[in-house]
Amino acid sequence: MYDGFCGLCSKIIGFILKHDHEGVFRFAAIQDEFSKNHIRTHGKDPDRLDTFYVLVDMGRDSEKLLSHARASIYVLNRLGRFRVWLSCLGLLPDFILEATYRLISKNRYRIFGRNNSCMLSKPEWEERFIVVD
Repeated sequence: MYDGFCGLCSKIIGFILKHDHEGVFRFAAIQDEFSKNHIRTHGKDPDRLDTFYVLVDMGRDSEKLLSHARASIYVLNRLGRFRVWLSCLGLLPDFILEATYRLISKNRYRIFGRNNSCMLSKPEWEERFIVVD
């Protein structure tokens, strides 16, 4: 679940789509009701747009919501091709990972811009986006 108006988030979603050859990940803007409901269920504030979320094991007893640096590391791990990066990141303490994440998050609109509308996917990726009418 990502900020649908964030330029950096759009770039990250594009990166994931390009490297997720197994089609593991599905995407929904945080601003959509689907995301808001799941974020609230896990005790988080859906109006906070300073992170992206990964919902793991959706609909199972083991369901959990990852955010910030832990969500980033989870995505890289699932993509599989980035194990070298993961081993380096795994050596860093959580407070450094989170501080770095917050710094990027705080400045993302200034550096990467803000979109006027939610990202539209390529037709071949449409089924990868969760849209609830």
